[in-house]
Amino acid sequence: MNGYGIFDVGERVFMTVRGIVFLQDSSERVWERGFLFFICTLMICRVLFLYFSNLELSPDEAYYWEWSRRLDWGYYSKPPMVAWIMALSTWLMGNSAFAVRLPAVILSTFALLGSYLAGRAMFSARAGFCAALLAAASPGACVAALVMTIDAPLLFFWSFSLFCVWKAVQAEVTCSNCPTVSFWWILTGVMVGAGFLTKQTMFAFWPAVLMFLITGRDTRRLLKSCWIWVSVSVSAVLLAPVVWWNMHHGWITIRHTAHHFEQIDRNLFDSLRTLAEFVGSQLGVISPITCFLAFAVGIGVLVRFRDFILRSRADDPGSLRLRRAAALLVFSGTVLLLLVTLLSLKQRVNANWPAPFYIAPMILVAAWYCGHISIPGIDRLRKLVMPGVVIGAVMSMLLYLLPVVIPASGLQGSAVDPLVRLRGWKMLATRIDMVKDSLPMPEKTFVIARRRQTASELAFYMPGNPVVYRWKGHRGRVTSQYELWPGPEDKAGWDAVIVIDADKAVPDDLPSHFRDFKSLSSVSIPLGNRRYRRFNIFLGRGFDPRVSHDDHVGNN
Repeated sequence: MNGYGIFDVGERVFMTVRGIVFLQDSSERVWERGFLFFICTLMICRVLFLYFSNLELSPDEAYYWEWSRRLDWGYYSKPPMVAWIMALSTWLMGNSAFAVRLPAVILSTFALLGSYLAGRAMFSARAGFCAALLAAASPGACVAALVMTIDAPLLFFWSFSLFCVWKAVQAEVTCSNCPTVSFWWILTGVMVGAGFLTKQTMFAFWPAVLMFLITGRDTRRLLKSCWIWVSVSVSAVLLAPVVWWNMHHGWITIRHTAHHFEQIDRNLFDSLRTLAEFVGSQLGVISPITCFLAFAVGIGVLVRFRDFILRSRADDPGSLRLRRAAALLVFSGTVLLLLVTLLSLKQRVNANWPAPFYIAPMILVAAWYCGHISIPGIDRLRKLVMPGVVIGAVMSMLLYLLPVVIPASGLQGSAVDPLVRLRGWKMLATRIDMVKDSLPMPEKTFVIARRRQTASELAFYMPGNPVVYRWKGHRGRVTSQYELWPGPEDKAGWDAVIVIDADKAVPDDLPSHFRDFKSLSSVSIPLGNRRYRRFNIFLGRGFDPRVSHDDHVGNN
């Protein structure tokens, strides 16, 4: 290779890197390669962090892991997908925190692939890359990728549902008789149905899509097509087993969900306080500038109602396609976010509830930044996009550094330590196992805990992963999955180690089930900064399940 060839290659490499970093090169191939490099690098970094961080499971993760040991079509508070995924992962790799959390890394990272594919299909590969970058550069995405709860699979299925429904709509608008129409509609139904099996939030997807189709003059006729209704039916069929399970369990999941929306008396101050809490949480979860732009661009599209929402079939096809994409993103994102914001005036809203609703606004902001759509009045704010990405990335990096920074700074266990919920469970399990082994009949001694969090963590971290029972002490009241599982009826005559959180009382009915019931000791688990997780340990001898049988809420 001559000198000119070397300099030519160097220039091409420089231009490619500059295009990826500064989001200015319009070559589709550059952005496709850039995204592939980005997502592979991110996946590797996340897996390495997960492997070396050695963080203990959160109580919710341990609780869902307990679900995965008892596979079913439904559970007390959620559909079964998270349990199914954990069961597969731990079956392949064993019961470890790494095995439990690895699906979160995979699903969250591939959710970015869904965002990229949707952005590329609607606008361009550059817009898709920018959308994935915006989504990844947020603290919420960082947490979802490292903690295995409902959020990771939900983000995955929502992003791919959005991609598939756009492909279905676009295929039917341009060629209603094409064979790809049926393929994309059915695949949409599968993805949405899988989302139904993941979290109740997914039920917002179809209403958003239907509103998008109804309002647009160019898409209204699709409601007369059989394929969208086939797609909805596929989703319903996938949900049917969950409905069947709820029918046989007193509609417990629906009752639990409805509990979040109960009407309570509130004054203006309460409404403004919960609204401020919600807005503050979103600025922290998404990052301040990106969150602001997500709302600003979405509302800007809504304001131009006639151009973007109504649309006319007589418009230029290229322009109409871009505005159709913007409308879908607004209905599947911005409108839902605004509804959740209104809900925060009525009640407290958890920060992660609207997480999937940000996928569409991220794509919309990316398309606006790349110049595919224009919104007079806020176009000058495009210069804020890259600072928003940088700030979000810095916030995310700080989260990754917390396992190192918190202990080194002396803040471990303090009020500002966000990792305190992930600490001390393994030590507690070791202490309880030592107590159990010191008893005369450890092989005929089972463990009872007062709270579901404690029961789940003990089951995960005690040697052999024993069944740990929860005993709450309220007759007939179901407040967790534990109350739906069988209790220790087969442990007649056994002894029990009872672990009661120091701030909880012994359930009134519990001692009556034992021939002898006494206090053994107290356990204090250090969390740092003179902060402890404290428990009182009791011993029950000679368990009799027949005494006050209906009063207990044990579990298996």
